Parts: sequence; structure tokens; C-alpha cells
Amino acid sequence: MRTTLLCLFALVTFSGNGSPQAPSILNSAGERRVDSILAQLTLEEKIGLLGGVNIFDVPGLARLGIPQLGTADSPFGVRATGPSTLYVGGIALAATWNPQLAERVGTEIGRDARARGKHYSLGPGVNIYRSALNGRNFEYLGEDPFLASRMVVPFITGLQRQGVSATIKHFMGNNSEYWRNKSDSRIDERALREIYLPAFEAAVREARVGAIMPSYNLTNGTYMTANRRLNVDVVKGEWGFPGVTMSDWGAVHSTLDAANGGTDLEMPGPQHFNRDSLLPLIRDGRVTQAAIDDKVRRLLRNSVRFGWMDRPQLDASIPRFNQQGRAVALEGARESMVLLKNERNVLPVGTLHLANTVTTR
Repeated sequence: MRTTLLCLFALVTFSGNGSPQAPSILNSAGERRVDSILAQLTLEEKIGLLGGVNIFDVPGLARLGIPQLGTADSPFGVRATGPSTLYVGGIALAATWNPQLAERVGTEIGRDARARGKHYSLGPGVNIYRSALNGRNFEYLGEDPFLASRMVVPFITGLQRQGVSATIKHFMGNNSEYWRNKSDSRIDERALREIYLPAFEAAVREARVGAIMPSYNLTNGTYMTANRRLNVDVVKGEWGFPGVTMSDWGAVHSTLDAANGGTDLEMPGPQHFNRDSLLPLIRDGRVTQAAIDDKVRRLLRNSVRFGWMDRPQLDASIPRFNQQGRAVALEGARESMVLLKNERNVLPVGTLHLANTVTTR
């Protein structure tokens, strides 16, 4: 496993109050296309792309052929309009220790997203299982950072090969659903590097994930949507992440802090990333136009990278309920189960069974 400690003092190049200049995953023609579209946008139009619409959609701009994009919560199945195949949950998928199966699950979730015309899959979840009190633990790939890293890379690879962007979440320290908008995860540097960050780093460096979702909570005293040290210095700087940081739904608390703290897209709607809030900050120089351009460039880069500007996302050739996906769901459920053999009656299973037996007539 690639160690992250060597990256701690990595040098990065900054552009104003924006993000470090990340290496692109597009070829030169793709980057020129992004730059060309960006140059044709007015400042108001750029701001208009930074906040969601219709609860689960990312806005587009018909004037320049920028499509409106659909998202769907889908760490273990595409939750969109109507029913969909349910795949093995993250905690169970990790229990299979089977990276090839993880890739197949990711592939089928990507196919299910295409069958429903969705661009962003809001998953997988890789927050480390650190507290039994976290109600989202069943979504995550276990408590071991190495195992989570080895499972998440093929999952994302399989999903994104379908022309759908994964959105890895919840970044980071999402250790409680109780008071999730107020809880503060205090994590020292060694625990960050050795436990909490490796799965996210593998998703960025190895799987080239398209999006990252900052979580609701604070980490070390700062809301994750405004945590410049982690979103900008580490993710976009040290790791060279060229994609989009998309807030969890309602996780942005301040226009200024989130705009300068590394959040690119506010979901579900522009409560903070809107013209009335951002324009005065830009005029006053508290948010630079370079920062706004960086956010829009990342959004456009994904649209070009995944082909969303060149084809319909809805693929009618993929059945909404297909046998291939059903078979993978069944295999995941089977492999995640552990058969316990009680040799020489080491465990008092029989006694417990008798004690809890209820006789009915």
C-alpha cells in the first residue's frame, strides 16, 4: 500500500484563493475544449453552475451545450425514480475480501445508473468504521484502511467504465449520524494518514474518482465543506485531484468559508453558492474569480471526461432490471456470509438456542 506520510510536506502551486493546479486526466484537446467553454461563460453563468437544482440535479447551460446532470444516491444500488436492484452493502462487500466481485458490483451499479440516465453515482462510502454508534456504517467498507483501499479501487473502476462518475463519501471523519451537523471529529495527524485517509487517497490516485463528497461534520474544528487544509491542501494539492468536490445535501454553512475551503458544488440547491451571496464577495476580493473558474473547470472537466456533452446519458439498451445485475447481487450476498463451525462446542451455541426457544402449540 502506498504510504501517505511521504506526501505530508509536498509542495503545491496555488492560483489566487483557488485550488492547487492539479494535473489533468484529459488530453490536451479535452483541456482546450474545457478552456474554450469556460472563456464563453459570464461570471453570473459560472456562479449559476455551482448550486444544484431539482434536489438531485446539477445545473447545465443550454446556450453552450452544457447538459443538466442527474445524481442518484447509490452506495449499494441506484436509488432514483422507481425500484432498482439492491446490491450487497459496503460492510458486507468488504467481508468478501474479493476485489473482482467489488469491480462487478461497481459495474452493475454503473449500468443501472445509465439505465436511469444518471451521471453521478453518490457512492461508494469508505469512511472508516470507528464507532458502533454511526448509523451509516453499513454503507462503508469496513474498519481496515488497507482492505477498504483494495476494495474501493476496483469498485470505482467498474462503475466509471460505464460513463458514470463515482462520488466517494463521506469525506471525512463521519463518525456519527446523531448531531451530524454539529459533531466534531478530533483526529490527530497520524490517525488521519494511517486510518482515515488511505481509502480516499487510493480512490483519487489509483481509481481516478470523478467526485468527492465532503461530509456534514466538522473535523478538527472546521466543517468539512470549508476545510481548506483537507479539501485543498491534501486532496487537490498533495493528491492532485482534478475532479469535483460536491457537498453533502445541506452541508454548506457559509458562502465565504466553503468557497475558499475547497467545495466546488453545493447540493441540493444554491442556498449559499448563488449570485446574491457570491457576487459581493467576488467584488470585494474575498473570493477570487480564479477560485470560481477552478470550480467551473472541474465541473466541465467531468462532463468532457465522461462524455456527457456528446451523448445521451440514458442508455435504453440496458434493462432496468437485468439478470446480470441480479446474479451479481446474489453472489455478493452469498460471499459476504460467514459460516461458523462450532468444533468441540467451544461456543455455547446449543445452550443459547435452547434458552431462547419458544414452544408454540
